[in-house]
Amino acid sequence: MEKTHTINQLSLAVSLLAKKLENIEHLLTEKSEQSPTEQAEQLLTIKEAAVLLNLSVSTLYRKVSNSEISYYKFNNRIYFTLNELLRYRK
Repeated sequence: MEKTHTINQLSLAVSLLAKKLENIEHLLTEKSEQSPTEQAEQLLTIKEAAVLLNLSVSTLYRKVSNSEISYYKFNNRIYFTLNELLRYRK
């Protein structure tokens, strides 16, 4: 069964997506303006890393599980350094 949307619903959805994209761009700009030393020591959460790598969180968890990407674990949470993620992305 195909779901239909009204023009207002589509307009709202596009507005929400644009706002999310703006937030992502802002985060990436902030991170790129930091010095290399700050970037190397900065830890990102799994959600932030997934956005940076353009992966789903579940895909990133799988890569961690398969030891395909370096990570750090503190208090049962997974973190990544920005430099390591940028190296991985290349």
